Amino acid sequence: MLDKLKNQIISAPLAGLTNEPLRLLFKDIGLKITYTEMVSADALIRREKKTLGMVTLKYERPIVIPQIFGSDPDILSDAAKILHQMGYTFVDINMGCPVRKVNNRGSGVKLMDNPDTVRKIIHKLREIPVVISVKLRLGVKESTLNYLDIINILYNEGVDFVTLHPRSGEEFFKNSARWSCIKEVKDKFPKLFLIGNGDIKSPEDIEQMFLQTGCDAVMIGRKLSEDPLLIQQWEKFKEDGSYQLSTPEKKMEIFKTLFNYINLFYNQKISTTLARKYLFLFSKGFSCSADFRKKISLIKNCIEILEEISYWEKNYKTDRDMYG
Repeated sequence: MLDKLKNQIISAPLAGLTNEPLRLLFKDIGLKITYTEMVSADALIRREKKTLGMVTLKYERPIVIPQIFGSDPDILSDAAKILHQMGYTFVDINMGCPVRKVNNRGSGVKLMDNPDTVRKIIHKLREIPVVISVKLRLGVKESTLNYLDIINILYNEGVDFVTLHPRSGEEFFKNSARWSCIKEVKDKFPKLFLIGNGDIKSPEDIEQMFLQTGCDAVMIGRKLSEDPLLIQQWEKFKEDGSYQLSTPEKKMEIFKTLFNYINLFYNQKISTTLARKYLFLFSKGFSCSADFRKKISLIKNCIEILEEISYWEKNYKTDRDMYG
């Protein structure tokens, strides 16, 4: 099963962003492996409607990897069983989220402070016939960087693969990702399937992540949500070392596809909110993007979204400098 992940780029699980519409766009563009948004194991076993909706696939086809968070081995196991019953063949455990409301319950990166619990979680999950993975950081604090110890536990308990984001929990996304730590893990655990994550912004970064760390695959987070065309750029870069930068015109073209997907899943109010969010992301890097975003922030319905896109398309060639 892991051979399908080898040398791939993979979309990271991002709360509020990597829903099925965006994942469908990713796969249209050429991505083969996606992650769901991070979902609560507690909410999943309670069968909460919103949480079930986040992991219920309507149109997307595998490989889709659901990521769950929690701190109770039994609850995580029960949640994984539900996902298996829903047809998933992979389950990922979050041990890297630095957000306080997740950490306050001992979940996310806070699990790294409890190696015995980590061991029990993986031991329990190994009873379920799914591919088990973990996404983690270097540790909770700079003073307690215990990633090698935790990965040793994961490896010995039979986890199938690991994704390492080489920052501590207290760093959040400040400072540079320490790719050398990914290499250190790969050197120490050469048989472990390891995915590298952090500070990927271009095809050159993807290449360097592979070369510098020896990782087996590369995971990309927010940059992919800002510019899904990075998927195509990487494929072209692999072929001949060249690629075209994403233009505002091309990004608006793929946004229309995303907007159509959004409207398949949500009512007008939610669709408008999501469309504004993605337009903010897609327009990053446009010259005068502040003006463009101000217009988008005032939009109240889907028709106005379409009207703004139509205006942009009609005026793009004569007003090129406005959007870069």
